[in-house]
Amino acid sequence: MDHTRVEACLLQDHHGKRNAQISPGTRGVRTDRYGGHVWRSGRCLHLPPALAVALAVAVGLAASGCGDRPDGRPGRDQSGSAWTRVTLLERDPDSSVPLRTANVRVADVDGDGSLGYLVSEPTAGRLVWLRNCDVDCDPLALAEGLGAPVRVHPADLDADGASDLLVADIGALAQTDAPVGRVVLLVRTGPSQFRPEVLLDEVGRVACAETGDLDADGDLDVIACIFGHRTGALVWLEQKAGRFVRHDLRAEPGAIHAFPFDADGDGDLDIAAVFSQNLEEITLFRGDGAGSFTQEALFTAETHLYGLSGIELTDLDQDGDVDILVTNGDYFDAVPVDYADLDALHGLAWLENDGSGQFDWHDILRTLGAYSVRALDVDDDGDLDLLLSALRNEDILPPTERATRGLWLLRNDGEQNFAPTPIVDGPSHIITLDTLPETHGPAFVAGSYPLGSVGPEHRRLELFTAVRSNR
Repeated sequence: MDHTRVEACLLQDHHGKRNAQISPGTRGVRTDRYGGHVWRSGRCLHLPPALAVALAVAVGLAASGCGDRPDGRPGRDQSGSAWTRVTLLERDPDSSVPLRTANVRVADVDGDGSLGYLVSEPTAGRLVWLRNCDVDCDPLALAEGLGAPVRVHPADLDADGASDLLVADIGALAQTDAPVGRVVLLVRTGPSQFRPEVLLDEVGRVACAETGDLDADGDLDVIACIFGHRTGALVWLEQKAGRFVRHDLRAEPGAIHAFPFDADGDGDLDIAAVFSQNLEEITLFRGDGAGSFTQEALFTAETHLYGLSGIELTDLDQDGDVDILVTNGDYFDAVPVDYADLDALHGLAWLENDGSGQFDWHDILRTLGAYSVRALDVDDDGDLDLLLSALRNEDILPPTERATRGLWLLRNDGEQNFAPTPIVDGPSHIITLDTLPETHGPAFVAGSYPLGSVGPEHRRLELFTAVRSNR
């Protein structure tokens, strides 16, 4: 949903799709047609209301036991790599609502070089800023002016030299077309003080908000994903003398992530966006440098069951341009499902940029529930490996598909061929990842969004560090 560095994670609503027609040749999907309906082997998802609400923030949104053994010794993935684990945020037994992490971003908000994390907790209606984590994280909860924040992006929108916090506030976790979504800017007024300022309101549920100078006039503008339900839009907000003027890019529901970048090397910003819902499409909006955009589809799935869950921008082949990593792993449609079929349909791919903004699709891995991906050099061999989280929900999956293969390490051979290995005892509810700076070694943070009940072993946020000497 990041993506976002998103992971703004929402239930893809897929309204009215019991009659959807699925192409017979779609990868990994078997269909039988009776009376114009598509029926799939397996079982239908009938979720209790409490679980349905929890799921409503889980697409391109989402545990414990990922790397370390209980005695604190490093655990290993199946390739032999060792990982240490540190809990940054534990389960809060005093909270009146289960605390779940929708998104985490590594950020030096203070600009002092110290390590910090920004954590979105929509069920609690707050952000948690973990400060000074090079020593011992100092948590600061930010709730004023927020409803249900699912994503936060640090940026200096007012150009005063201090990082503000741009928040995508979904407003409601359950499916609705009510105008509950907002884009909120937490303006920095002191070392630990922020003033909420609403940039966009009275719109559908908002899943992402990112910044970039989209019209090349020297200030930062905002891109916002109005995910909505049956209606929605992708919009950008032009900054004009401190005001923000809305411009619609596409009037469609289901926008999860939208990131600015220069796709074609012409010096101005383009936008890569992912639409779920009815579209299931990766779209490129090519900018002209003056705030106008033309759109083209880079990838369109043959079936809504493809379940797009997010994108991540990175130069995967390190050839000087920006490629796009794509995850698809949503399986919460209220239709009969064969999870073996989805295991062949879901997964990870990348769109390779040829440098001129033309993209080629490459499959990397097929696995059920793929949600969040990040690139980092785990083994110090100069190429980028990949970490992939897969959402495995014990409340609805059959025993054979539950907490296995919840976190993958994919080693790059230098030619963008990836050898996948599950991390032993990997978590089943990690839907948001982010990597730490190279100075902190090969390391990443993982946020947990359990979809059912929360047990005493639940950890909201954990830090994993590779032990290179033991590889």
